[in-house]
Amino acid sequence: MIRMPLKNVEDFEAQTNSAIFPVINSLNTHMITFFFVLGGMVLSVGFLNHIDRSKGFTLRYQWKKLLNRLARLLPAYAFIIFYQATVFKWTKKTPVAFKFVDYCSEHWWSNLLMINNVVHLSEPCLQYGWYLGADFQLFLIGLGIMTSIWRFPALKKICIGAMLIIAFAVPGIVIYLEKLDATMSFDMRHALNQLREYKEFLRYYTPFYTNAGTYFFGMIAGMVYHHVSKNSISVASRYTKQAFQYVFVLLIVLSAFLVILPWIKVEKPSIFLSIYGSALKAVWGITHATVFLMYAFKTDSVQVAFLEHPILRVLAKLSYSIYIVQYSIIHMVYSNLSVPIRYDMFNTVS
Repeated sequence: MIRMPLKNVEDFEAQTNSAIFPVINSLNTHMITFFFVLGGMVLSVGFLNHIDRSKGFTLRYQWKKLLNRLARLLPAYAFIIFYQATVFKWTKKTPVAFKFVDYCSEHWWSNLLMINNVVHLSEPCLQYGWYLGADFQLFLIGLGIMTSIWRFPALKKICIGAMLIIAFAVPGIVIYLEKLDATMSFDMRHALNQLREYKEFLRYYTPFYTNAGTYFFGMIAGMVYHHVSKNSISVASRYTKQAFQYVFVLLIVLSAFLVILPWIKVEKPSIFLSIYGSALKAVWGITHATVFLMYAFKTDSVQVAFLEHPILRVLAKLSYSIYIVQYSIIHMVYSNLSVPIRYDMFNTVS
């Protein structure tokens, strides 16, 4: 929509220049941590349950997990990549449609190899697919960590310590070395190019190593759940709720600071921005991890019963396919709109 001629440009600019917009944009940016934390937690819980059932160390389970994951991801992914590389270009009906450029006909292989968050970032095939690449890479790393813990139990504390160090240190180091802002902001010139030249997006948002911390928080949460589920869940539920309250307050404070951050002139590279950006990302990950633990321990709550409803289970299974096709549908719709269009906060009208 940003790439379309607008009738009411001033309304759009007023929205993006509002004081609360940096907080809203941060919420949008950091919601991706939800999925990384969830992926890490599911991996560790499943792996630890397998260790409990297993009679001895083997690599068979790891290969099975890897092959099952590829079997779930690749067929639908390959189909939509083929569509983008062949059929999609014939759906463009208006001159403005050619603002929506995709590179699947050239770079399809990087997506199928799950390295599209590393190469061709300025000429992506299915740009949103960076998440699949990063998540798959973190899955392999997480699988390696869990395998090491299984084979050498004495390494467990060392691995957890290393994961925590990476979680808190790596984002800040990247922010400092790359001379970045503390978090992704919104700039019209970057949006017009679909973020393909936006340094914060390319160097901070999409790499697996800057998202590793949130994935690791999920893995650690899974370890906590596995341990506690064998003991007193009621006690753990109380402590988890208290932990969530403290973390949530910290998240509110750090997020509220974004209102004044754009007005603070800091020369880059900045240690302050590095510490703040790393803390903000970590707190988002910890918040999601504590939320998952809190609901995992609420076995008899109304919320859990609702989330376990069969309809939601079906929708959850369909969500990946919806995620895969969203780009093609959105671009096809916008590329066939009459222009200029009128924009408001919740809809677009030709």
